[in-house]
This record gives sequence, structure tokens and C-alpha cells, in this order.
Amino acid sequence: TATATATATATSDNEFQVRLDRAIQTILRRNFDADSGACVSTLLKVIDNVLQTAPLNLNVNARQRSLRTQNPAIRSKIMDRHGHHVLLACGFVREGGSVASSVGIGGSTGIGNSIGNSIGIGIGNTITTTTNNNNNNEERLTLHQDSNDIRGASITLRRLVKARHTLARIAVLELKMPAESLPKFKFKQSVVDDASTTTNRTTTNNNNSSNAAQPSPFDVYKGNRFDGQSASVGTNLGAPANWKSKTEQDLDELKRKEQRIQKELLSKTRSTSTSGNSTSTSTTTTNKKNSATIDRQWTVLLPGQHKHKNNTTISSLSTSSTTTSNNNNHNDSQLLASHALRQQTSRLAAERRGFTTKAMRDLEKLKKARVYSHTQLAIHFPDAVSIRANFGTNETVRAVIDGLLRDVLVSTLALTLTLADGTTSNSNSNSSSASASAATTNNPPMLELYQTPPRTVLDPNKTLT
Repeated sequence: TATATATATATSDNEFQVRLDRAIQTILRRNFDADSGACVSTLLKVIDNVLQTAPLNLNVNARQRSLRTQNPAIRSKIMDRHGHHVLLACGFVREGGSVASSVGIGGSTGIGNSIGNSIGIGIGNTITTTTNNNNNNEERLTLHQDSNDIRGASITLRRLVKARHTLARIAVLELKMPAESLPKFKFKQSVVDDASTTTNRTTTNNNNSSNAAQPSPFDVYKGNRFDGQSASVGTNLGAPANWKSKTEQDLDELKRKEQRIQKELLSKTRSTSTSGNSTSTSTTTTNKKNSATIDRQWTVLLPGQHKHKNNTTISSLSTSSTTTSNNNNHNDSQLLASHALRQQTSRLAAERRGFTTKAMRDLEKLKKARVYSHTQLAIHFPDAVSIRANFGTNETVRAVIDGLLRDVLVSTLALTLTLADGTTSNSNSNSSSASASAATTNNPPMLELYQTPPRTVLDPNKTLT
């Protein structure tokens, strides 16, 4: 039964662990640390070469599972240092000349690539040797498995991985070897995964549950569930589709609060704004909506009026914080020093914060953010004329361009302006001197908003926030 099989496997694993520990202690007791380190390092290379080419059936690619004990490298680094006891515990068997007809001696492939070019390994009907010693009765260490099936192959591979990890831990902790000096643990992980998955599938077939899902390798970047439902299925179901972490919940709550505050400020703006735009009968549906949401208060400043024009008409909708910085007479050096200090403080805070998710960063940014009822824009033209107006924080750059074409850049003819994204916008309002060049030219003029320096064209689809 499955219970008896699991019990036998656990008992076999315990016996393997005892034999492995005894073999490792034999190496440590009978050798100096330097010799023990060389032996352990060679054993790691041998096991790695087996794991890198190990299929589920150990009878295939068997040349990587046979070692000539008379090879100089194997003899000096493993056999003379009692390291072969570790291989025997892992499933290797010592074979002599009695089975030489079915065992051949290979050349410089397999394990020989990592240990030495003269290491002969291989199984075959034809005997091939790379040394001058062509003796059919040479002793070999050949890897065998408990049973000639997939389950036996899986157990053998699992023991090799266990022995590999144990040897690496002993080398670092007991022999004080640098971890960088040890062979890197790299092999086809899918081999062991496929072996364990196939073994589990065979066991579940005996229990009439062959459709049960198999557990996947642990991923630190993936959510895991440890509950009764996952245990009954036998795999990690992952987080539910509608599940959110506490950070994401707090972030959503702050976003809802931000929208609520914006609506409250917008309602106050509606009650205090003038009704000039609401009396116009030639506006479109979009213009009516914009007039109902926020008062534009278009203000045109001619050249020379920038320093003397008072912004009392625009400041009626702004908060008290917009008038606090008018009396500061900082020079350029002080502004540059304060900017550098803020950058350094932000950099140090980011370095000390550690690893964070995007939701955590957005939450921290939103906690310190301010909510504004509207955005005040100052648009400068090449002829030194400036236009100031109010816009909603969630309005796009295209709304600003449409407002300029509709309320400021007016003409007696249909003025067609090409936007930066290739689309066109029309205006059918009253006359203006700006329409002369548009009416006399075949190509419509380009209208785009940009910031400078450096010159950065604003995307019409981006919001003003």
C-alpha cells in the first residue's frame, strides 16, 4: 500500500543519512584538513556531473556513472582519502573484472571534464581507453539504484542532492573552506522535479487519485496559501483573485479620500465662482461641463505687465498657502543649496528604507501629498504675452489646448490647428489678429504646449497633476 511504501522510503532515507554521516566522519578523522578539503571538492565535482546529465532512467547516459578507481586523480583524491565511502553510501557499487564484458572504459567526457582528461568513465560493449593501461579487470565505481523503475531513479537523485548539500556544508563549517572555492551547484532542476512529480503521480495512481495536482517549487516572489483547501488539493492555490494586502487596502482608502476631498473643494469652488460662463449660449456641451466644474478666469497679461499685475482675480480660488512665498528673497546659491540638501535627504531616506513594493511607495507618497481644488497655469507666448487660467487637477493638456482655441485664439474663419499628437482642433469664434497667418497659409499651424528648459513637449493625453 501507499502507507507501507512511504514508511519503507522514510526508513531507507534514515539509513542513507546514517551511512552518509559515517562516511564523512571517516574522511575527517583519517585525513588532514587540506587533504579532506581536496577530497570533498572532488566528490562535489563527481556528484555535480552525475546530476547535470541524470535522466529518470539511470540505465541511459550511464557513462557518467562509472569511475575507474585506478585513475590517478580518483586514486589520489578519493580512494586514498577514504572518499569512496561517500559514493558507496550514495548508491555507487564497486565492480571488478567479472562484469568487464558489459562495462567499457571511456575517455575525456562526463566526469573527466571536471576532474582530469585521463579519467575514464563509460558503459558499453566496446572497450576504449585513454591511458596505456588496458586492463579488463580494472576496478570501477558504478552508480546503481534501488529499483529499476522511475521511483528508484527519483530516490537515487534525491540522495545525491542530499549528499551534495551535506558535503558543501561540512566543507564550509568544519573545514573552513571559502564558499567561493567550492564548485557551483548547477544542474537541471527539472530532472529532480520531474522525477519527484512522476513518483508522486505513480503513488496517487495506486490510491485512485491520479488527477491530483502536484506541488510546484517554492518561489519567494509568489504568494502561497497554507490552508485546508490547498492541502486537500495538494498544491498551492495562490492568493484569491480579489485578495489585497493591507498596504493595497490603505492605498485604496487614501485614493478614495483624495477623491472625496477634491469633490468637496470643487463644490466650494462652484458656490464661490462667478456665473459669467454659465450665461453663454454658444458654448458646447463640453464647455458647459467645464464651466460648471471650475471657473477658468482667463487673464491676459501684455508685455510689461508681469511685474505690476496683481493676481487678485486668480487668487480668489487659491488657498492661503499661495501668498506665503512672495516675500522670500532667496538668491540662486541659496536655492541651489536647498535643492541639493533635499536631494541628499531623499537619497539617504531611500537607501535606509530597504526593499519596498510599488504599493508601499505609492502609499508613502500619497500620505505626504496635498489635494488642490484646481491648477493655475501661466502660458507664455513667443511675443511675450502671457495667459493665466484655472483648470481642474484631473483635466488633461488637451483641455488646455481646446480652451485656448475656444476662448483665446479666436478668428472669423474656421481656425484649424494641428496638435502635437497629430489630431486637429477647430475654432469658430470671433475675429483675432492671430487668424491672419492661418487663413493665408495652406498648412495649418502647429500648436503645442511645452516646458523649458529643456524644451519638453507636453503630451495632450496627460493630466495636469
